[in-house]
Amino acid sequence: MQILLGTNETIIRINSQSIKIDFIQQFIYKQFIDTTVVHNSITIPSSFDDLHHRIFLLKWLYGLYSKKTSNQFLELKHTLVKRAHKQIRIEIKEKIIYKIYYSLIDKDNLEVKVFPKNNTINDLFISIFKKNIKIINQTKLTINYSEPKTKEILKKVLLAEENIFSNHQHIFNKEDMKNFLFENEILKPTEQQSTFGLFHFTAGKTDKTMLKKQYKKLAKEFHPDRVSDQSSETIDLYTKKFQNIVFTYELLLKKAS
Repeated sequence: MQILLGTNETIIRINSQSIKIDFIQQFIYKQFIDTTVVHNSITIPSSFDDLHHRIFLLKWLYGLYSKKTSNQFLELKHTLVKRAHKQIRIEIKEKIIYKIYYSLIDKDNLEVKVFPKNNTINDLFISIFKKNIKIINQTKLTINYSEPKTKEILKKVLLAEENIFSNHQHIFNKEDMKNFLFENEILKPTEQQSTFGLFHFTAGKTDKTMLKKQYKKLAKEFHPDRVSDQSSETIDLYTKKFQNIVFTYELLLKKAS
């Protein structure tokens, strides 16, 4: 772990996977409304408005630093507090995962929370659900699924789970939502559901490298040759899946051009 004191910002580099920063991230996303996240970097812009939260965060990070390095630099702690109003940038080893939490409010509404805040994800939900969605704030929205068509679309989005992008994860309690999602069906996404999720969550991505990487991963996983020694029904299932993946990839590749 490193602490760098720049002229206009304080940089905290967390290079060890042994440091669990989930709680720190949750604190940041909750307390600092102007936070920006890019790949593996969290930036809190300079401000005096939330100074007590900034001081608390810096002391917390200093505590991790002194524990990890066995260096008790009290002067550094005081220096960090004096610089609390400056921009803070936290760099972590792994790419930051966008977690999308779902919970049922009632028989017609679903609450969605996105951490950290991501306007692109919000825009994606708006484009999919249009008039049936309500934005509460930058990290929270609700979806009304009283219309059968909307409910079916919502199922397909939920069943996509975390396999769409490497930095998106869909989280919901499968027991609580079992009847809503599957209605006593086998707990397994159908062909159309998986492809729908792939298409909608990847449609806004213009990074061809990421798109090709995802395509190779899916193509390898569902290539019919993998099940050549199994039943004809299984081979047919994998063949259809593979064809669907190829079609979706070619379509998205054109959109990314």
